[in-house]
Amino acid sequence: MFGINKIQLYILRCLWEYDEITFEESRPKPAVGPGLYSYHLSRLEDLNIITKTAKGQYKLTNSGERYATGVFSKVSSKKIDIKILAHDKTGKIKIISGRLLDNDPRTHAGATRIVQKKLNCKNPNLEHIGDAYIKISNQRGDILEHTMSHIFELKNIVNISKIDESLPISVKEEILFVKKNADGHFFFERDYLID
Repeated sequence: MFGINKIQLYILRCLWEYDEITFEESRPKPAVGPGLYSYHLSRLEDLNIITKTAKGQYKLTNSGERYATGVFSKVSSKKIDIKILAHDKTGKIKIISGRLLDNDPRTHAGATRIVQKKLNCKNPNLEHIGDAYIKISNQRGDILEHTMSHIFELKNIVNISKIDESLPISVKEEILFVKKNADGHFFFERDYLID
């Protein structure tokens, strides 16, 4: 129906999950510059998929809501991953991974469920900080993981000593590096090769 590219799909995903967002809240930094991002927002406005509110926030139009629901409800949630940065009182960070389940209404609900289950944290204070397309292959060329990952940060201080990280160290380092250098939400796409 519409010719939607990756950046526009990212915008739709943000609005589908969070209802209303500002330009700066949604722009994946540093991957997409403000001019390019503004262009894609304008393109979606021209297609009557999104609109700008009086408060300066963007939201889906009725046709945009129908379109986004059709696109994202068809995506198999078994391929949507959630990664959560958890830290203890010393500042040490570990990453918890989990899958978005079919009965999770939104990614934030999935992240909350994962933290409650894996860390026994009753009221997690989670912030969605970025997204990544991650592909992990072995030396033989077998694809071990190929997912869209929503990345959250747990603001609560928790005991992370029992967390078993299953991520290759290069993926963890990349997430922490991009987070450190991003100014707000970030997006990256990487292929990793492991032994």
